[in-house]
Amino acid sequence: MADKEMSGIERLRELAEDTTNAPLWSYLRYECCEKWGAKPLGVTFEATLRSIADQIEREREACSVDNLADSYDHMVEFRARVAGALGVPLEGDPATVHEAVFAELDKRLMPCDLTWPCWDDGSPITRDDAPEHVTAVALHLDGSGYGLLDAILEHAAGERVKRPEPEVLGADGLPIKDGETMYTLDGKPFVVEQIDRGVVWCVGGGWMPPEKLTHTQPDTQERIDEDATIDPATYCDSVLGWSSEKIVHLADYAAQNEAMIADLLRRQRELDARTMGGQQMKMDDLEKSAFDWDALRRNEFVVNCKTEEAAKDFCRAMHDHGMAWKGGDSYLNKEMYGIYRDRTCYTGTGMFAFDEYYTSNDRKIVEWKVGMGDERTAACVPTRRA
Repeated sequence: MADKEMSGIERLRELAEDTTNAPLWSYLRYECCEKWGAKPLGVTFEATLRSIADQIEREREACSVDNLADSYDHMVEFRARVAGALGVPLEGDPATVHEAVFAELDKRLMPCDLTWPCWDDGSPITRDDAPEHVTAVALHLDGSGYGLLDAILEHAAGERVKRPEPEVLGADGLPIKDGETMYTLDGKPFVVEQIDRGVVWCVGGGWMPPEKLTHTQPDTQERIDEDATIDPATYCDSVLGWSSEKIVHLADYAAQNEAMIADLLRRQRELDARTMGGQQMKMDDLEKSAFDWDALRRNEFVVNCKTEEAAKDFCRAMHDHGMAWKGGDSYLNKEMYGIYRDRTCYTGTGMFAFDEYYTSNDRKIVEWKVGMGDERTAACVPTRRA
């Protein structure tokens, strides 16, 4: 449509052309005629429209000139700032100052087809975020590339530099690096293949949090027990790192023995604190009590059998103690182990269920071992909650 293809002034002029050459007063309300200077035989409506269009055009041209003047002022101010930064004097002809500014800038331009070195995210390398070893940028005069000095890291023209990852620290407070062998807190070794956004990828182990990895293999109960069997001199040499020069006479063997005992105790405390929440005891040292058949009959605990052999042995023992299934069937006829397998738990009232049913009700569970009988003991499994 015409109104979408023409400017406002053009539309106003077209309206003027399409208007009959009638006096302006005939188009106005009576009370407005004096305001516009309209008389019956005076100015026409067409002439008034054209006059308004001319005024708009003059005002627009005046506005463009003002904007151009403002832009020029800004350019002059910017040129003055650049000239001051480059050490170019502002005295003299403006054209001369302009040429001097560009001549000074030419001295600082990059070679043809070469851009300033950038990180892989596109931001330029600056002295504020350059790697520690980089003190300068060397540009090839033919524009083929650049080098980051003093490490002589060569890069092709336009190639971006990978921004170094921030240090990722392990549980021991030391930085983790690609290719290193790290250990989980339970002593399993893994080789670091990649570090990304603060998480470590280990070969054969997947993504791992760095706080779960350490550079030295953590102690295990097996290692402590094994080290406790070697002689003090060997222990001080291989474990504590004592030099042979430190032992000069036989009296030093007493010091070796004391040092070995003290270190073994320290290692045991640290291992217990890490693996048992600070409780300085081992599962083998937990207090054991004789199997209490009367307590079982009172339903004070339930018995878990991890294997079918253990289930058969326990059912025989219950039969020997005069116990039977709730319906009266003999424990020798069936063990009911095949339903819940290693999660099967038996009560002293002739019933059974899976372990989670009892742990959710805060029932104590005792694990049965084959051949336990009256004279043997049962290790209590700590009560668990669902």
